[in-house]
Amino acid sequence: MAGGTIRAPEVLIFSRQRACQLEGLLRSLRRYFPSSLPISILWKSGELDHTRGYQMVREKWPQVTWKEQAGFQKDLTDLLEAMPGEAVMFCTDDGLFYRSIPALPQPDWDQVAGISLRLGRNCRYCHPANEDYPAPKFREQGEFLAWRWRKARGDFRVVYSLDAHVYPRKRILELFKRFDFENPNQLEDRLNRFGSRDAPDWMLCPAQSCYVSLPINRVNSEFPNRAGRHHPAPEKELLEKFLAGQTLDIEHIVNPPPIGPHQEYPLRWICSR
Repeated sequence: MAGGTIRAPEVLIFSRQRACQLEGLLRSLRRYFPSSLPISILWKSGELDHTRGYQMVREKWPQVTWKEQAGFQKDLTDLLEAMPGEAVMFCTDDGLFYRSIPALPQPDWDQVAGISLRLGRNCRYCHPANEDYPAPKFREQGEFLAWRWRKARGDFRVVYSLDAHVYPRKRILELFKRFDFENPNQLEDRLNRFGSRDAPDWMLCPAQSCYVSLPINRVNSEFPNRAGRHHPAPEKELLEKFLAGQTLDIEHIVNPPPIGPHQEYPLRWICSR
């Protein structure tokens, strides 16, 4: 099912009106991933001040490939087709890596649907659905765990996610030919609706999750995701702090470890000037 280690995956990050959170995600990726990764960002500002915020991030990360969104599906497809690597890891700008990531195993992609870095034995609660679930039956694969996703419940049953999941790039491109989509939420919905039927049976994750999404604000209107119930942080407020010289304290926000791949934490700040 897996043997050896995978070459560093290409990283593709989606960002909309969250320059501050994107900057924190990028630092967490550099802090906790075992090797340097090629990164591409598909971004959309929405307002002039957000453009200023993104410009600040671009100045800090000149080595990143930046593409401003014009037509989401075409832009994303173009970025994926230009990537030379075998595997791609999707991330969204409201997440953080919070612990060191083990070297990724090299899967047999005919058996393995994907590698999730947002799942682990610590996960037992689905924030979007507001429900608990049992862990699946795991098989140990070195530092990683394998499970049959069709037999699982809760978050372990989601085969396609844009939150720190690694997939074979060519498979994703083939799936894009089956449906249309206009934003990341639609893409994730379409992938699971039209791509899960013939997805391989197994998924992999580390023993403890390495990444968590922070549902503290919402920038889309199509999918009414639960956000900001306990620690709301509107993107406008975050932008104002960021433009004033504050950045997220990525090493002290996620504590204790999350009980699911989405969890609200109060934000902590450091002065970057």
